[in-house]
Amino acid sequence: MLNQLDSVPPSVLQTVDRVNVWSIAETRQYVANQFGQAQLELVTPSLNALAKRQDYARYHYQEVLRLLGAFQHSHLSAEPLLMVVFGEDRSARGEFELVMTQIGAHALACVMSIHAIADVMAFAIHQTLGYGLRPSAPRERDVSAQSVQAALQRTPAHIPLAELLAKLCADPNYKHVAALANKSKHQGLVKPSLNEDMLGTRQDCHQVRFLAFKHGSKFYPETELGALLEPAYKAASQVVVDVGNQLNAVLAMNAVEFSPNAGTGRESQG
Repeated sequence: MLNQLDSVPPSVLQTVDRVNVWSIAETRQYVANQFGQAQLELVTPSLNALAKRQDYARYHYQEVLRLLGAFQHSHLSAEPLLMVVFGEDRSARGEFELVMTQIGAHALACVMSIHAIADVMAFAIHQTLGYGLRPSAPRERDVSAQSVQAALQRTPAHIPLAELLAKLCADPNYKHVAALANKSKHQGLVKPSLNEDMLGTRQDCHQVRFLAFKHGSKFYPETELGALLEPAYKAASQVVVDVGNQLNAVLAMNAVEFSPNAGTGRESQG
């Protein structure tokens, strides 16, 4: 079963309802029965990656929180951030720079893992339904969330899968994560900063924040790390489960429609 957030505090990248799960084992069995072992071997890495990308996102997010908490305890419990950064203690300044490098690396790695989910999921759909076996199949490198959405729209039974992919790609937080990932990957890093509330007007005195940036023609405002990543992760995790269950429903329908007992020995081609 693909189940979210085992042994993770509920405040850290919120889990979806635990009764809402996807049986990957069932998917694998359908693929093996309908398309053969060779196709199953192509599908399996993508199915595994959908789980691992979520694991990696959680790990990197938790590391950001751990590093921030440790630095707060060692340096910010008695002095304000400005004194640590610009004071006479050079060792404190060095530790600040080091922890911000570590936090930045983990924050961007979390972003990249969440961003990858849509395209990995699209590739998993593509192979699970046998689209890659078709003579007109695109090159693997050309398979993306957008291309798979368009392909799924041509088969009525597959339209719900296209709609689920579109739902994730249209989610505002996920779009912000995607823009942040692409900006950082292709143009320049959108580095996190550490923000301190000097007035005591918010619950969290110290926040890790992604700075504002522009990607293409769209402006993305400065945002607190958790306020962006938690809902984006939750949206992606939910769609992964929904897509998995929809895949199993389609494959189950194919198994009935093309079984020998239904009057034909043909295998389904998705």
